[in-house]
Amino acid sequence: MISDVMNNKTQKTYDKIMSGKADNNIKFNDYTIQVWYSKEDKAFIAEMVELPCCKGDGKTREDAINEAYLSFKGWYDFYSEDTSGKMILPKPLNQQKEIA
Repeated sequence: MISDVMNNKTQKTYDKIMSGKADNNIKFNDYTIQVWYSKEDKAFIAEMVELPCCKGDGKTREDAINEAYLSFKGWYDFYSEDTSGKMILPKPLNQQKEIA
């Protein structure tokens, strides 16, 4: 499990993101994650649909999702440090409104 390898500060951030207590009620589990097996890479690949820069790979689906989480956490930390207000946080697909 991912929490087994986290330090205390990382665990607190993880808990906030997973619970939705982080900025803008972001929850990692709200985002769409596609997982597939790549014969070329001989690994499972996990990619967050709304945040294509957040990917992970691993020998198992769980490993790939854990790696995608670590990528998301890095992205989230970077977003959280932006004080200019220029970065726009993509909402999970289930929270996006259709534009007619």
